[in-house]
Parts: sequence; structure tokens; C-alpha cells
Amino acid sequence: MATSIRYSHQVDSAFKQLMKRFETTKKKINSSAAKRMKSGQYEAATQWMQIGRAFDAFSSKIEGVRQEWHELVASSQKSLEEVEAKPIRTRRSGEIRVLPKQLYTPALKALSKRNGTASPEEMLADLHNHIVSAFPQNDLATNSPFKFPAWQKLFRKVYKYCQGQGLIERRKDGQWVLTEKGRSSTIA
Repeated sequence: MATSIRYSHQVDSAFKQLMKRFETTKKKINSSAAKRMKSGQYEAATQWMQIGRAFDAFSSKIEGVRQEWHELVASSQKSLEEVEAKPIRTRRSGEIRVLPKQLYTPALKALSKRNGTASPEEMLADLHNHIVSAFPQNDLATNSPFKFPAWQKLFRKVYKYCQGQGLIERRKDGQWVLTEKGRSSTIA
């Protein structure tokens, strides 16, 4: 993803928490209905079952809204990706500047082509190939990614962003390993 929607992960967390609490409430309602049924209070049990059905219907609505939210975020990110990935010119020398957000998608695609696992050296080489083709006038295209400090800084930012978004595993050895979320984002 070239661009993330700010705070969207917090909305995702809120949906998960809401669904968990709702499931807990539904279990308690079902338990109350079962207790009434066992004790022979059939009218009360029937009432609890109706409440349970209403909660189940509402739970389905919440899940529908959650799905719509995921679709909205995905389509928004895709739309922004097209706009944000365009080269940005610096005012000083006219040189095209490469921003970390322009490398997130190419990094995930390169990682996906390597079956979801790559060493830092492999990823540097893949990103360098992307820079050479997409931004040939940039210093990053003409310098070796293994010895150029600007490359190292940019590479770390891309790596940390992908980890922070849950697209790759958090590892101390520097390996790039796609998570399920990362795999699904490369498919979309």
C-alpha cells in the first residue's frame, strides 16, 4: 500500500472489540434462555429467544458494516496510491525525489514474487531495480543500495512501515516475511 488511511487500524480494532463484546452478550442471552427453559419458565424462555434472534440480526448488520468499511479503506488506498505514487520534484535542483510511501507496494509485490520471504539483500536489490526503472534520474538509481546511506535510510523506513501495518512479520534478523494481511494486500 502506497498510502494508508490515517487511524483506519483503530477503526478495525474498534470493530473487533465490538464484535467480541457482542458475542459475549449473545452467549449470556442464550444462557438465560436455556436456564428459563430448564426451569420450566417457557414464556420467559421464549422471550429470551426472541431477544437472542434480534441480537443475532443486529450482529449481522454490524458484520455488514465492518465489511463495507474494509472495502472503503481498500478502494480509498488504491485510489490514493495512483495519485501519491507519482514522482515528486524537489524545488532546489529539479531532481525527482523518492519517498518511502512510493516503495511500499513495489516492496510487497517483490516479496510476493519471492513466495513471501526474502533477505534484506534480496529486497534491496528488488527495490533498486524498481527505482532504476521508475526513477532513473534519481541518485538512488545511480548509486549502489548497499553502500549509499540514503538507500539504507529509505529501506529502513519502508521496512518499519510494512511491519507497523502488519504487512510483514516483526523480526529482529531483518528478514522480510509476509503476513496474511500482507498476502491479501498484494492480491487486491
